[in-house]
Amino acid sequence: MSLPSSQSLSGDSLKPARKLNLLLQHSPLAMIEWDSEQVVTAWNPAAAKLFNFFEDEAIGQKLEHLLAQRQLTDLGTNSWMSCAPAGIVSEHITVSGKKLCRWFNTPFMVQGQQVGTLSTIVETTRQTALSNEELRSQLQSRTRVLKHTTARLQSAMSDRAQTHAALQESETRFQNLAANVPGVLYQLCVQADGSIAIPYISNACQSVYELSAEAIQTNPTLLLAMIDSEDRLALEATMQQSIKMLTPWNSEHKITTPSGQLKWVQMASQPQLEDNGGTLWSGVIIDITARKEAEHQKQAAHTFLHNLINGISDPIFVKDENHSLILLNDAFCEFVGRSRNEIVGHKELALVSEQETNQIWQTDDHIDDHVLGSGQSSTTEESFSNASGQLKYISTTKTRFRALNGKPYLLGIIRDLTEKTIAQKALTENEKRLLKQTQQLQEALTQLKRTQTKLIQSEKMSSLGQLVAGIAHEINNPVNFIHGNITHAQDYIRDMLQVLRLYQAHYPTPIKEIQAISDDLELDYVLHDLPKLLNSVQLGTQRIRQIVLSLRNFSRLDESELKQANIQEGLESTLMILSSRLGATASRHAIEVVKAYENIPMVECYASQLNQVFLNILTNAIDAIDGDPVPDKIYQIVLQTFLKNEQVTIRVTNNGPPIPHQEGPRIFDPFFTTKPVGQGTGMGLAISYQTIVDLHKGSLEYTQTEDHKTVFTLTIPVTPAP
Repeated sequence: MSLPSSQSLSGDSLKPARKLNLLLQHSPLAMIEWDSEQVVTAWNPAAAKLFNFFEDEAIGQKLEHLLAQRQLTDLGTNSWMSCAPAGIVSEHITVSGKKLCRWFNTPFMVQGQQVGTLSTIVETTRQTALSNEELRSQLQSRTRVLKHTTARLQSAMSDRAQTHAALQESETRFQNLAANVPGVLYQLCVQADGSIAIPYISNACQSVYELSAEAIQTNPTLLLAMIDSEDRLALEATMQQSIKMLTPWNSEHKITTPSGQLKWVQMASQPQLEDNGGTLWSGVIIDITARKEAEHQKQAAHTFLHNLINGISDPIFVKDENHSLILLNDAFCEFVGRSRNEIVGHKELALVSEQETNQIWQTDDHIDDHVLGSGQSSTTEESFSNASGQLKYISTTKTRFRALNGKPYLLGIIRDLTEKTIAQKALTENEKRLLKQTQQLQEALTQLKRTQTKLIQSEKMSSLGQLVAGIAHEINNPVNFIHGNITHAQDYIRDMLQVLRLYQAHYPTPIKEIQAISDDLELDYVLHDLPKLLNSVQLGTQRIRQIVLSLRNFSRLDESELKQANIQEGLESTLMILSSRLGATASRHAIEVVKAYENIPMVECYASQLNQVFLNILTNAIDAIDGDPVPDKIYQIVLQTFLKNEQVTIRVTNNGPPIPHQEGPRIFDPFFTTKPVGQGTGMGLAISYQTIVDLHKGSLEYTQTEDHKTVFTLTIPVTPAP
């Protein structure tokens, strides 16, 4: 695809063509240009007047057909169409009614090939009445004029042919340039009515926009639609500014290609105003995605370094080979009492005295940097006054290093020793004060230990209370049932006894059968003893309630301290608490508990908290079984205890529904639960893990067997490490 000629040719290259056009339009002689197919390509006003055809009627028509329509008497087609090469003028005469015309044909030659003909027609009708001598004289005169004009035309045609060849060569060079330039060459035009066209875009657009040049030129909106929505408004604003001021239109913006790729492109173009009021930009588009990614990585690295050094509380600085400070962190600015703008690019002389500066530079120059890629460190202690006049004592560690470009730099890290130095100078005065403070701290520590003991006891009772709450609940429910119904039973029996006494009063002599049964049952004794019996039952339930209350009070005793405990007794106590949940339900059989206990020693542990772990694990097993029971399946919980390498292992295995594999790694996370919403807090196993691992320095592991049984393995040392 070539650029439009109006945009491709310079002013100098168009001069021959303009001269030829002016000659054709203003010549008093009729001039016609036609190609090798006899098609008219140029028709000047004089030709229109002579042959009575307007220019728009003649151009594009075959010359032979036009002459035939005017009934021109031809001396022969081969005669008037023949042209001698090398610019020799041929004269032909055509008679048309009362007009007599002489044709002078000049061939157009390009690289030895005739590509067209320029005909100059002279009307000679009036000359026929003149004498032969006058006619010959006028003919010779006009012939000289025509030959001179033809020579000029021949020269203009030659210049035009050369210009055409140069234009073709320029076009070839441009296409080669467009194919090899690292970017997309383009022309974009905004018409006066706001419509957008792309007259030209190089084939390199395929690699950037994933669209062919033809597709983009056919539908420019495809190109515009790729521009990121955030950049589109800014791009339109700069375009309007370029239209208004005829200034270069340059921008960097994001695009999304049809395949979904996000790219950055840079556009640079120069505008020019068109004759029709539109604006035409010619420029280049470059894919700068790689550069933007590199800039992003560089910025990320810079941000990382900035955050890294600013996250360090010690003052840090970097100096170049000229002792200029080029990098420093916030702590350094705060330390010297100056802003970053006041320091960066300056030497220490701007911060301290000349004498102190010379001492610092001498220290810097003595740091060796003979090992490339690593440096030798040097630590010095010195003092200086900051911007507010405060005397500072510091320890500075300096390291020489070289960058990738070979330039030497110096890294310094400052430790503020001001307080330490002052403390050392006042050490004698503080000894008595420190001794007094030590005594006060000792007293406070003693009081703290007492308070800690109380807090431990309180915390222990809280844990023990949770354990006993289950037992109390199991006992309290049936006791409350019995105790609550005794009152009703007493009322019912009292009413029945009243009825019996009325019968005895009104029917003192019962029938023999009633009398016999009354004697066998000792009815008089039952009537006398039954109220006493009910009172005894009521006293018994009250006693049980008192025991439960006492048990709750007992649970507040200090049982959370580290002591010797029987692990198997803890398991048995936990099973007793859960006995009601192990029984059969409407949807499953009773859960069998299989015990495989080996002889294990007493373990030094936090017994109440360990029992809580057993309760959590066994409760989870029962919840899993009850959550998805299989009819007629015999569920089992297997408890194993054994000693190995001075560690006690408790293994709890159940054949209930297994935990999904993808959720296994998270079961010890706080607040994670596989139970439905509202049925689990997700804290039981998390607390159990902390109790075994953190408190007892043991391990708690979850596994599954090949037959999908769930296994929890607890291991704790017999004696905790000191």
